[in-house]
Amino acid sequence: MYRRPFYENPKEQHPIEKQFGHHGQLTAHLDTGWIRHEIEDLMMDGTFALHQISKTLEHIKGLDLSVYKEEIAAQKKTEIIRKSRQTLLAFAKKHIEAADQRVKNISGYILSLTEPKTPSEPVKAMLQEMKWQEIRSIIRTIEPKHRADFIRQDPENMRAAVNSPDRLIPDDRLTEIRREYAFQYDPSLRNEEEDTIAIYQATRKRAAEINSTSIAMMIKEGIDDPLSAKEHYEIFPPQNDHEAALAKRRIQSEERAAELAENKRLFEEKNKGINFEIQDRRQRARARRI
Repeated sequence: MYRRPFYENPKEQHPIEKQFGHHGQLTAHLDTGWIRHEIEDLMMDGTFALHQISKTLEHIKGLDLSVYKEEIAAQKKTEIIRKSRQTLLAFAKKHIEAADQRVKNISGYILSLTEPKTPSEPVKAMLQEMKWQEIRSIIRTIEPKHRADFIRQDPENMRAAVNSPDRLIPDDRLTEIRREYAFQYDPSLRNEEEDTIAIYQATRKRAAEINSTSIAMMIKEGIDDPLSAKEHYEIFPPQNDHEAALAKRRIQSEERAAELAENKRLFEEKNKGINFEIQDRRQRARARRI
């Protein structure tokens, strides 16, 4: 039986907000005691990662890059900060994936209560399958719109439907019935799943805030983010179709821009040393003589 643990609401600011909250991205002060406890490890890892970003930015500020063109100097700064940014996102990925796995685990457990389990003994397995076949035969005689009512009457009916070689009712409807049974069997499962999802959302939100803080720190120093949109969405995958479409467009746009920049670089490298202005004057002179 699940019961959410109780933790008092924090009375003081978390160190991450004390040290980096002035960048305007963090909302740790809004956390309840329960959420603060659940994402504490992420906050500590984030604090460490932001300190690394800060140290790297201080290092960059002390470099003398005056001998380079402005574009080259900016590129070198970006290359230096890349490792610190990758470390930060590695922390974020670790915590987001762990929270996501917790959601998958509880959701899987909820469905496991009506998951077909075949006995290891051949005779028992055969009898079990015969029973399921009989149940499925009955379901097939029922009008499709009334089949769900029959299936929800007994968990064995659910198992027979899950194990059916043909679809007796839509998959999402069958999953809904199985979840309803699990919540009737143990009402606390609903709360546990909701809390697990809340932890995932809080983890993702705080990881995004930490990431945004690091970007704000770089913007303040005039340094572009060295990580691509593709790298970003590998850590923060879209959560719905609208976000997925926006992510796809952003990645494609960035990749096209990178391809154009690379083609320009290759062209200039190939034609290095050619004075196109002189060539153009010579071509015009030859045209006049003709």
